[in-house]
Amino acid sequence: MELQNVVRIHAQKELFRENFYKPQIPCVMSDFTQKWGIRNWDIDYLKSVAGNDRVKLFTNAYDNGQTLDTYTKAQSEIKFSDYLDILNSNEEIDLRLFLFDIFKEHPELTAQIENPDLGVNLLKYRFSFFGARNSATRMHFDIDYSNVFLSQFMGRKKVLLFDREQAFNLYQIPYTTHSLVDFSKISTPEYLDKFPNLKNLKGYEIVLQPGETLFMPSGYWHYVSYVDSSFSVALRSLPNKINYILASVNNVFLVRQLNKLFDYSPSLKKVYDNLKINTMRKRYADHKIEL
Repeated sequence: MELQNVVRIHAQKELFRENFYKPQIPCVMSDFTQKWGIRNWDIDYLKSVAGNDRVKLFTNAYDNGQTLDTYTKAQSEIKFSDYLDILNSNEEIDLRLFLFDIFKEHPELTAQIENPDLGVNLLKYRFSFFGARNSATRMHFDIDYSNVFLSQFMGRKKVLLFDREQAFNLYQIPYTTHSLVDFSKISTPEYLDKFPNLKNLKGYEIVLQPGETLFMPSGYWHYVSYVDSSFSVALRSLPNKINYILASVNNVFLVRQLNKLFDYSPSLKKVYDNLKINTMRKRYADHKIEL
C-alpha cells in the first residue's frame, strides 16, 4: 500500500477551483472554518444545547455480523450528555455517532457557519460526526457521490483516501458502497495476507487537526478513524461529473430503496447476501475470500 500526504492550502477561490475541485484532487484547507462559531464549541456548550437529545451509538460492523449489510445498524441509544461524558474521558472505546444531525434538532446553530467563497454551491445538508478515541467508520464511498468538505473540531482524525478506480483492490462488496476489508485490522500481517490486492493500493493518508477542512472529491473511498475523542462537521456539494450524477440518482432512488426492501425481509436478505458472496468469490477466484 502506497500512501502520500495531501497538499495543505488556504481557502482561496481560484486556487481551490482550478487545482483541486475541477481536477478532483483532495486537499486540506487551514482556514475554511475561520469564521465559524463552531470552533469555540466544547463539551459544556454541547451539553447545554443538546444534552437531552437521544443519540444512536454505532460500533464496528464487521465485529457485529454486519459485514454484508448495506447500512450499519445502531447498537444502542443514550442521552447525548452521557455520550459527551465518554468523549470527555478520552476513553479508548469503539462508540461513534453517524450522521447525527444536530442542526436539524437545533437549527439556531446554523448561524455559527459562515462559509468562504470558493465558487462551489454547497448543499444545505450539514451533518456532524462524533467518535470516541479508537472508533472508526467502515471503508466506503458515499452513496450520493457528493463532494465532501469535512471540517475537524476538538481532537484529531486519521483519514485514508482512495479514488473510485481502486474498488477492485479494496474488495468492494457487490451492490454496496462498502469494502469487505476491516481497515482497523490491516496492521497485522496475517490479516493482510487474506487480502493480497491491498498491496496495490495507492492513496492518501491525512491526520486532520482541529480547525482544518478536508476536501474529499466525489466517489472517493474513505476510512476515518478517531485518533482522539473528537467531532467534525461535513458539508457537501453535488458531483461535477455527469457519470457520477447519474450514478447518484441510481443509488439514491433505486439501489437504496431495493436495499431497504431486502432488509425488511429476512428471506430476501438471505438470497441477496448469498448473491453478494457468490459474486465476490467469482471476482476473486485467484485467491480464497473468507466471508
